[in-house]
Amino acid sequence: MSTKATKRLLSELRQLQQDPPSNIVARPLEDDLFEWHFTITNVDGDDFNEGVYHGRILLPAEYPLKPPDFMLLTPNGRFELNKKICLSISGYHEDLWQPAWSIRLALVSLASFFSTEAAGAIGGLQTPSAERKKLAKQSRNWTCPTCKASNHELISEAISTHEPAAAPESIPDNAERASTSSGESTVVAAQLNEAPATSTLLAPMPVTVAARAREPVEASLWIDRTIGALIVVLVLLLLRRL
Repeated sequence: MSTKATKRLLSELRQLQQDPPSNIVARPLEDDLFEWHFTITNVDGDDFNEGVYHGRILLPAEYPLKPPDFMLLTPNGRFELNKKICLSISGYHEDLWQPAWSIRLALVSLASFFSTEAAGAIGGLQTPSAERKKLAKQSRNWTCPTCKASNHELISEAISTHEPAAAPESIPDNAERASTSSGESTVVAAQLNEAPATSTLLAPMPVTVAARAREPVEASLWIDRTIGALIVVLVLLLLRRL
């Protein structure tokens, strides 16, 4: 795999852990840096605002020069399951993808697409509102058969990371201490060859031990949604010019 792609993905993972969105959890599988699993909530649309949705991100070796593909795993009524979705931010539209965009921004944009019409797009569904609302309520107790993570636990994790910390973070037993160039102590994830054979989510990558206060959930969510809306507007302008 590309060294450039690997460095970029590790950098994005580190940023997500140091400043996580209030409504998104995303990280790679322990045995494959180029397949990520994500969980999103607070998506746009009355039919989905109670839902918690889990899916896969398949990243090409040429990332970020080429876009990722997205697949939803949680029944939702808007997108087909286990099928690549045709979005302006996905592999179906390489000509619209910008290398400066990140997994975080792509997921924010994906959340905004829930409220749009399928309009015959690949991977899209047009399901009655009542069914979508029913699936949204059921989604909170859904568990991924691949990474074994439950939506309820993952969203609880996202919410907890935005609560101000009163004490330094503890260091996991399976991690080692290392020193950065600035002398700060960091937590280094255990080596992949020590991981279990089953595909589980990757342990946290390096983060500073000293805890820092997070921005309020409302402010973070507003910022992420604003960025997502700007991306959607940019894509629509590009489509009109084509």
